[in-house]
Amino acid sequence: MFEIKGYVFYGTEGICRVDDIVAAPFSGIDPDVKYYVLHSTHGGSNTSFVPVEGAESLMRRIMSEAELTTFIGKISSLTLFEEEPLKQMKEKYNLALRSGDPLEWMRVIKTVNTRMLDGRGGGKKVSDAEVAISNNAKRYLYKEISIVLGVPEENVEKYICDNVVETAV
Repeated sequence: MFEIKGYVFYGTEGICRVDDIVAAPFSGIDPDVKYYVLHSTHGGSNTSFVPVEGAESLMRRIMSEAELTTFIGKISSLTLFEEEPLKQMKEKYNLALRSGDPLEWMRVIKTVNTRMLDGRGGGKKVSDAEVAISNNAKRYLYKEISIVLGVPEENVEKYICDNVVETAV
């Protein structure tokens, strides 16, 4: 079970706060079924109701501080996505984004940033779609890390840069 007032990643909404567990919130539904009440942390007033039973397949709790330290330690060794035609790259990026895995989000960010910096796109400009997907990955990742650290999201990129130790290849 997920803790009330805890934070989770929920696939369709991103990072959410678990505000309550309630009986069926809608008429016509089995009143014995319990639901998590989730509120998105990405602005707006989105409320989601997720059945407690089976929620583990739809949600995961956010990282702990210890898990964040381990995550930061893995960033420098993340491999980039192999260069492919744009359609396949977008499919890979979107699959990584939907995975809910912070390492996969970082892999998208790292791949797009590297391509933007060194022209790995065969001299082509990185597409707006790739940049948008990378920005979504940053939004999810930076929100999660900001909650774990208790710092504003705008400080997260600097925190990552300051704490990643590059490994020689």
